[in-house]
Amino acid sequence: MPKLLYARPPMDVEEERKVRKLAGARHAPADWIMRAKMIAASWGGKRRSAVRLKRAAVVELYTHPPACTTVICADELGPVIARTFPPAPGWSPDGHRIKAPLEYSRGTDKLWVYGALRIRDGAEVTCCAPSRNSDGWIQLLAQVAGANRRGQIRVVTDNLSSHFSAKVRCWLARHPRIQQVFIPKRACWLNMAEGWWRLLRRAAFAGQSFVDTAEIAYAVEMATTQLNTNANPGCEDDRHHPPAPSAASSCTAFEERRTRRQGPGKVVLGVRVEVVGVDAPLLEVAGRA
Repeated sequence: MPKLLYARPPMDVEEERKVRKLAGARHAPADWIMRAKMIAASWGGKRRSAVRLKRAAVVELYTHPPACTTVICADELGPVIARTFPPAPGWSPDGHRIKAPLEYSRGTDKLWVYGALRIRDGAEVTCCAPSRNSDGWIQLLAQVAGANRRGQIRVVTDNLSSHFSAKVRCWLARHPRIQQVFIPKRACWLNMAEGWWRLLRRAAFAGQSFVDTAEIAYAVEMATTQLNTNANPGCEDDRHHPPAPSAASSCTAFEERRTRRQGPGKVVLGVRVEVVGVDAPLLEVAGRA
């Protein structure tokens, strides 16, 4: 459903000056600066795709990836400690929830699981490392490059410091076909790898007992292989094809759900963004059916 993101005109010159000054500030609260930038961009004639720059760029990669480009979502899971994991939620044959005794034992070893999900077909690449640092991230990027040998690679990830450290930037300079795309802060739902971790936990950890990290790494490897058997195989240079109508219901992660329908064909949106210190709301989201 199309929506229009706009801001009302400034009430006077002083209000416009304050908002534009806040948009260029560096030491003000981050949410104030973000909203001031959105308002200033709207005053400049830009609309939704230009105001929400980072989010629009990530969604565009998912829905309309560039030609000969592979889109990857990467993330970390952990720390995973060697212990006994409870079984996956489920129901017993007599209709009761499966219960497991509480287990408080913990091992001394731990590791981090790095994962990269290929959006085109759902194939995953995983690796394990004893800590979450630049070395582990570079190891994952190297495996991504090895699994996708043709075309450009765009890696969608979060703003963790180890993702853009000096060591990582030097490695990326030697591998120019890999480019990182960072999601906005407080928008982890844009990283499609977050949902894949639930599948891995259920396949690798649920109901298992581990004595050391070697067993955890082996379980992650076996679970990744098992989950990849359900992924649709594809070639590295294939273009993204829109989903079939029967699978349209699975592509609703990026639809705005803050809507309220009143009668046939009429949608009312009540999303308003305000800047502290300004009496009237400056930014509104209007929808049309």
